[in-house]
Amino acid sequence: MKIYTTVEPVPSRMLAVARLLATTDSLAKEEILRRLQPLSTATSDQSGQAEKTLDAAVECGLVVKREVGYCLGQSVTKEERNPEELEERLPVILARLVLVPQINGEENLFASALAWFLTQPLLAMPQDHGGLKNRMEQNGLTLDAFGLRADTRWDMIVYWARYLGLGRQMAEEKARGLIPDPTAYVFRHLKELLTTKNKITAEMFKQTLGALCPVLDGGAVFTRMDALVNPERPKHQLSEALSFALDRLQRRKVLRYWCPDDQRDFLLTDNGEKIAFIQRL
Repeated sequence: MKIYTTVEPVPSRMLAVARLLATTDSLAKEEILRRLQPLSTATSDQSGQAEKTLDAAVECGLVVKREVGYCLGQSVTKEERNPEELEERLPVILARLVLVPQINGEENLFASALAWFLTQPLLAMPQDHGGLKNRMEQNGLTLDAFGLRADTRWDMIVYWARYLGLGRQMAEEKARGLIPDPTAYVFRHLKELLTTKNKITAEMFKQTLGALCPVLDGGAVFTRMDALVNPERPKHQLSEALSFALDRLQRRKVLRYWCPDDQRDFLLTDNGEKIAFIQRL
Protein backbone atom coordinates (compact mmCIF):
# COMPACT_ATOMS: atom_id res chain seq x y z
CA MET A 1 0.00 0.00 0.00
CA LYS A 2 1.43 3.32 -1.09
CA ILE A 3 0.86 5.11 2.23
CA TYR A 4 3.81 3.24 3.69
CA THR A 5 5.83 2.03 0.69
CA THR A 6 6.51 5.64 -0.33
CA VAL A 7 7.41 8.49 2.02
CA GLU A 8 5.33 11.19 0.34
CA PRO A 9 1.73 10.47 1.46
CA VAL A 10 2.00 11.62 5.07
CA PRO A 11 -1.24 12.64 6.83
CA SER A 12 -0.72 16.38 6.31
CA ARG A 13 -0.50 15.93 2.53
CA MET A 14 -3.50 13.60 2.47
CA LEU A 15 -5.38 16.28 4.39
CA ALA A 16 -4.39 18.88 1.79
CA VAL A 17 -5.80 16.70 -1.00
CA ALA A 18 -9.04 16.08 0.90
CA ARG A 19 -9.53 19.76 1.71
CA LEU A 20 -8.96 20.73 -1.91
CA LEU A 21 -11.49 18.25 -3.28
CA ALA A 22 -14.04 18.93 -0.54
CA THR A 23 -14.67 22.34 -2.07
CA THR A 24 -15.46 21.18 -5.61
CA ASP A 25 -17.27 18.44 -7.52
CA SER A 26 -14.13 17.36 -9.38
CA LEU A 27 -10.75 18.61 -10.55
CA ALA A 28 -8.36 17.56 -13.30
CA LYS A 29 -5.10 16.02 -12.14
CA GLU A 30 -3.05 18.93 -13.50
CA GLU A 31 -5.18 21.41 -11.56
CA ILE A 32 -4.85 19.42 -8.33
CA LEU A 33 -1.07 19.27 -8.65
CA ARG A 34 -0.91 22.97 -9.53
CA ARG A 35 -2.90 23.96 -6.46
CA LEU A 36 -1.03 21.63 -4.14
CA GLN A 37 2.35 22.80 -5.38
CA PRO A 38 2.30 25.99 -7.52
CA LEU A 39 4.68 25.84 -10.47
CA SER A 40 6.38 29.05 -9.40
CA THR A 41 7.70 27.37 -6.26
CA ALA A 42 7.76 23.70 -7.18
CA THR A 43 10.90 21.67 -7.65
CA SER A 44 10.74 18.31 -9.40
CA ASP A 45 10.87 16.54 -6.02
CA GLN A 46 8.04 18.66 -4.61
CA SER A 47 5.88 18.04 -7.68
CA GLY A 48 6.46 14.34 -7.19
CA GLN A 49 5.30 14.61 -3.59
CA ALA A 50 1.92 15.91 -4.68
CA GLU A 51 1.48 13.29 -7.40
CA LYS A 52 2.44 10.36 -5.16
CA THR A 53 0.14 11.62 -2.43
CA LEU A 54 -2.73 11.78 -4.94
CA ASP A 55 -1.92 8.23 -6.09
CA ALA A 56 -2.04 6.99 -2.49
CA ALA A 57 -5.35 8.77 -1.90
CA VAL A 58 -6.82 7.04 -4.95
CA GLU A 59 -5.49 3.62 -3.93
CA CYS A 60 -7.15 3.72 -0.51
CA GLY A 61 -10.43 5.17 -1.79
CA LEU A 62 -10.21 8.62 -0.23
CA VAL A 63 -10.23 9.97 -3.79
CA VAL A 64 -11.72 8.43 -6.93
CA LYS A 65 -10.71 9.04 -10.52
CA ARG A 66 -13.50 9.69 -13.02
CA GLU A 67 -13.62 10.79 -16.64
CA VAL A 68 -14.29 14.37 -15.57
CA GLY A 69 -11.47 14.40 -13.04
CA TYR A 70 -10.78 13.49 -9.42
CA CYS A 71 -13.24 13.80 -6.52
CA LEU A 72 -13.64 12.59 -2.95
CA GLY A 73 -14.80 8.99 -2.70
CA GLN A 74 -18.35 8.04 -1.78
CA SER A 75 -17.07 6.61 1.50
CA VAL A 76 -16.58 10.21 2.67
CA THR A 77 -20.02 11.27 3.86
CA LYS A 78 -21.59 14.65 3.21
CA GLU A 79 -21.16 15.61 6.86
CA GLU A 80 -17.46 14.72 6.72
CA ARG A 81 -16.78 16.97 3.72
CA ASN A 82 -16.81 20.22 5.66
CA PRO A 83 -13.30 21.60 4.96
CA GLU A 84 -13.16 23.24 8.38
CA GLU A 85 -13.72 19.92 10.15
CA LEU A 86 -11.66 17.66 7.90
CA GLU A 87 -8.54 17.88 10.03
CA GLU A 88 -10.42 16.38 12.98
CA ARG A 89 -12.40 13.89 10.91
CA LEU A 90 -9.67 12.63 8.60
CA PRO A 91 -8.12 10.10 11.04
CA VAL A 92 -11.55 8.45 11.34
CA ILE A 93 -12.13 8.53 7.58
CA LEU A 94 -8.71 7.10 6.75
CA ALA A 95 -8.94 4.41 9.45
CA ARG A 96 -12.13 3.25 7.78
CA LEU A 97 -10.37 3.06 4.42
CA VAL A 98 -6.84 1.82 5.08
CA LEU A 99 -7.41 -0.87 7.73
CA VAL A 100 -9.53 -3.17 5.56
CA PRO A 101 -8.26 -6.74 5.05
CA GLN A 102 -7.89 -6.36 1.28
CA ILE A 103 -7.14 -3.60 -1.22
CA ASN A 104 -8.09 -4.25 -4.84
CA GLY A 105 -8.57 -7.94 -4.13
CA GLU A 106 -5.15 -8.46 -2.53
CA GLU A 107 -3.99 -8.67 1.08
CA ASN A 108 -3.65 -5.24 2.59
CA LEU A 109 -0.09 -5.54 3.89
CA PHE A 110 -0.35 -2.20 5.67
CA ALA A 111 -3.26 -3.51 7.77
CA SER A 112 -1.40 -6.77 8.39
CA ALA A 113 1.69 -4.87 9.57
CA LEU A 114 -0.39 -2.80 11.98
CA ALA A 115 -2.19 -5.90 13.26
CA TRP A 116 1.22 -7.48 13.89
CA PHE A 117 2.26 -4.36 15.81
CA LEU A 118 -0.91 -4.57 17.92
CA THR A 119 -0.10 -8.16 18.96
CA GLN A 120 3.19 -7.10 20.54
CA PRO A 121 3.86 -6.92 24.32
CA LEU A 122 3.81 -3.36 25.63
CA LEU A 123 6.74 -3.71 28.01
CA ALA A 124 9.02 -5.58 25.63
CA MET A 125 8.84 -3.49 22.47
CA PRO A 126 12.00 -3.22 20.36
CA GLN A 127 13.71 0.16 20.62
CA ASP A 128 15.11 0.63 17.12
CA HIS A 129 14.53 -0.28 13.50
CA GLY A 130 16.73 -3.35 13.72
CA GLY A 131 14.83 -4.62 16.73
CA LEU A 132 11.49 -4.24 14.97
CA LYS A 133 12.80 -6.14 11.95
CA ASN A 134 14.22 -8.92 14.11
CA ARG A 135 10.99 -9.24 16.08
CA MET A 136 8.90 -9.52 12.93
CA GLU A 137 11.14 -12.29 11.61
CA GLN A 138 11.13 -14.05 15.01
CA ASN A 139 7.34 -14.07 14.76
CA GLY A 140 7.54 -16.04 11.51
CA LEU A 141 7.04 -13.19 9.05
CA THR A 142 9.38 -12.11 6.27
CA LEU A 143 10.45 -8.52 5.77
CA ASP A 144 10.47 -8.89 2.00
CA ALA A 145 6.84 -10.01 1.94
CA PHE A 146 5.87 -6.77 3.70
CA GLY A 147 8.45 -4.61 1.93
CA LEU A 148 9.85 -3.60 5.30
CA ARG A 149 13.61 -3.87 4.92
CA ALA A 150 14.01 -0.09 4.56
CA ASP A 151 14.00 1.97 7.78
CA THR A 152 11.99 4.69 6.06
CA ARG A 153 9.08 2.32 5.58
CA TRP A 154 9.09 1.44 9.28
CA ASP A 155 9.00 5.17 9.98
CA MET A 156 5.84 5.42 7.88
CA ILE A 157 4.25 2.49 9.75
CA VAL A 158 5.01 4.23 13.06
CA TYR A 159 3.79 7.60 11.75
CA TRP A 160 0.48 6.15 10.58
CA ALA A 161 -0.02 3.99 13.69
CA ARG A 162 0.18 7.13 15.79
CA TYR A 163 -2.04 9.16 13.47
CA LEU A 164 -4.76 6.49 13.33
CA GLY A 165 -4.80 6.25 17.12
CA LEU A 166 -3.30 2.76 17.33
CA GLY A 167 0.05 3.51 18.92
CA ARG A 168 2.02 5.96 21.00
CA GLN A 169 5.64 7.00 20.93
CA MET A 170 7.22 8.32 24.11
CA ALA A 171 10.61 9.29 22.69
CA GLU A 172 11.75 11.60 19.92
CA GLU A 173 14.19 9.16 18.33
CA LYS A 174 12.76 7.16 15.46
CA ALA A 175 11.32 3.76 16.45
CA ARG A 176 12.17 4.33 20.14
CA GLY A 177 9.60 4.45 22.93
CA LEU A 178 6.91 2.96 20.71
CA ILE A 179 4.03 0.96 22.20
CA PRO A 180 0.83 -0.49 20.74
CA ASP A 181 -1.95 1.57 22.31
CA PRO A 182 -5.37 1.91 20.63
CA THR A 183 -6.77 4.23 23.30
CA ALA A 184 -7.20 7.13 20.87
CA TYR A 185 -8.88 4.93 18.27
CA VAL A 186 -11.37 3.46 20.74
CA PHE A 187 -12.12 6.90 22.18
CA ARG A 188 -12.76 8.38 18.72
CA HIS A 189 -15.22 5.57 17.93
CA LEU A 190 -16.79 5.19 21.36
CA LYS A 191 -20.30 6.14 20.25
CA GLU A 192 -20.13 3.58 17.44
CA LEU A 193 -18.89 0.88 19.78
CA LEU A 194 -21.27 1.76 22.61
CA THR A 195 -24.21 3.37 20.82
CA THR A 196 -26.14 4.06 24.02
CA LYS A 197 -25.22 4.33 27.67
CA ASN A 198 -26.76 0.95 28.31
CA LYS A 199 -24.37 -1.87 29.15
CA ILE A 200 -23.42 -4.46 26.56
CA THR A 201 -21.56 -7.71 26.98
CA ALA A 202 -17.80 -7.69 26.61
CA GLU A 203 -18.10 -10.25 23.82
CA MET A 204 -20.48 -7.99 21.90
CA PHE A 205 -18.06 -5.09 22.35
CA LYS A 206 -15.22 -7.20 20.98
CA GLN A 207 -17.27 -8.30 17.98
CA THR A 208 -18.34 -4.73 17.22
CA LEU A 209 -14.77 -3.49 17.56
CA GLY A 210 -13.46 -6.19 15.23
CA ALA A 211 -16.07 -5.37 12.59
CA LEU A 212 -15.22 -1.69 12.82
CA CYS A 213 -11.44 -2.12 12.99
CA PRO A 214 -10.12 -5.38 11.48
CA VAL A 215 -6.65 -4.86 12.99
CA LEU A 216 -7.91 -4.91 16.60
CA ASP A 217 -9.28 -7.72 18.80
CA GLY A 218 -12.15 -9.49 17.10
CA GLY A 219 -11.11 -8.29 13.65
CA ALA A 220 -10.21 -10.61 10.80
CA VAL A 221 -6.70 -9.25 10.28
CA PHE A 222 -5.86 -9.20 13.99
CA THR A 223 -7.23 -12.71 14.55
CA ARG A 224 -5.08 -14.11 11.76
CA MET A 225 -1.94 -12.32 12.92
CA ASP A 226 -2.47 -13.06 16.62
CA ALA A 227 -2.84 -16.79 15.90
CA LEU A 228 0.64 -16.65 14.37
CA VAL A 229 2.32 -14.47 16.98
CA ASN A 230 0.52 -15.66 20.14
CA PRO A 231 -0.80 -19.14 19.34
CA GLU A 232 -1.31 -19.99 23.02
CA ARG A 233 -3.46 -16.96 23.86
CA PRO A 234 -6.93 -18.15 24.99
CA LYS A 235 -9.74 -16.98 22.73
CA HIS A 236 -11.46 -15.25 25.63
CA GLN A 237 -8.38 -13.19 26.56
CA LEU A 238 -7.95 -9.68 25.22
CA SER A 239 -4.67 -8.44 23.80
CA GLU A 240 -2.30 -6.43 25.95
CA ALA A 241 -2.91 -3.41 23.73
CA LEU A 242 -6.70 -3.42 24.05
CA SER A 243 -6.54 -4.27 27.77
CA PHE A 244 -4.29 -1.25 28.26
CA ALA A 245 -6.60 1.01 26.25
CA LEU A 246 -9.72 -0.04 28.18
CA ASP A 247 -7.93 0.51 31.48
CA ARG A 248 -6.88 4.01 30.41
CA LEU A 249 -10.40 4.89 29.28
CA GLN A 250 -11.91 3.60 32.52
CA ARG A 251 -9.45 5.73 34.49
CA ARG A 252 -10.57 8.73 32.41
CA LYS A 253 -14.16 7.88 33.38
CA VAL A 254 -15.42 7.70 29.78
CA LEU A 255 -16.42 4.04 30.15
CA ARG A 256 -16.54 1.37 32.80
CA TYR A 257 -16.33 -2.41 32.75
CA TRP A 258 -17.05 -5.00 35.41
CA CYS A 259 -17.90 -8.61 36.10
CA PRO A 260 -20.47 -9.74 38.71
CA ASP A 261 -19.25 -12.43 41.05
CA ASP A 262 -21.74 -14.98 39.73
CA GLN A 263 -21.14 -14.19 36.02
CA ARG A 264 -20.18 -17.23 33.97
CA ASP A 265 -19.52 -15.58 30.58
CA PHE A 266 -16.71 -13.07 30.50
CA LEU A 267 -13.48 -12.05 28.80
CA LEU A 268 -10.11 -11.64 30.48
CA THR A 269 -7.68 -8.76 30.23
CA ASP A 270 -4.02 -9.61 29.75
CA ASN A 271 -3.49 -9.52 33.55
CA GLY A 272 -6.45 -11.80 34.27
CA GLU A 273 -9.10 -9.25 35.21
CA LYS A 274 -12.62 -10.40 34.28
CA ILE A 275 -14.80 -8.25 32.00
CA ALA A 276 -18.42 -9.26 31.47
CA PHE A 277 -20.04 -5.90 30.67
CA ILE A 278 -18.96 -2.53 29.29
CA GLN A 279 -20.84 0.76 29.49
CA ARG A 280 -20.21 4.25 28.17
CA LEU A 281 -20.38 6.96 30.83
